[in-house]
Amino acid sequence: MKKGRPIRVVKPEESLPFDPLEFRLTLMFAMEAGKIPSPGFRPTDMKLRLKDKDGSVETLQFTDIPINRFGMAVLRRYGKQTEKASSFMFRFFALNDLIRSGQLSPDYYRPAPKDGEPSEIHDAVLEVAATLPLSPKGAFKPRAFLKALRQASASDENV
Repeated sequence: MKKGRPIRVVKPEESLPFDPLEFRLTLMFAMEAGKIPSPGFRPTDMKLRLKDKDGSVETLQFTDIPINRFGMAVLRRYGKQTEKASSFMFRFFALNDLIRSGQLSPDYYRPAPKDGEPSEIHDAVLEVAATLPLSPKGAFKPRAFLKALRQASASDENV
């Protein structure tokens, strides 16, 4: 990313929808990138200046941890399409919050049985996360998500 380029970040409720396959592939790409440090693209090389309404500016320096590498990979994946990158990240964090809330049944999500092993997630969960609108707080409304999830998984079974 070029230094000093303004980044357009959408509001959570304005997050763009994704094609479910694109959402899944971006998730897989970013998760792999988050696993190990990359000598060519390190989060520690990126700084972010935040300008407050009063005109004060605060500079943030990223650390080289998996979630920051994940986010940098999303930025790298979408390049100048920063609205798309921020939409993906809002959707990812909303999905993560929903999973942590425990509202997804074992039919749709199973946590990793042991450290180092993968969790299992139903394709319909990613499909709904890719397309369902977010609230202004950057969350999926649980009832709406679960309803859409039942519909998506029922249509998968009818194929």
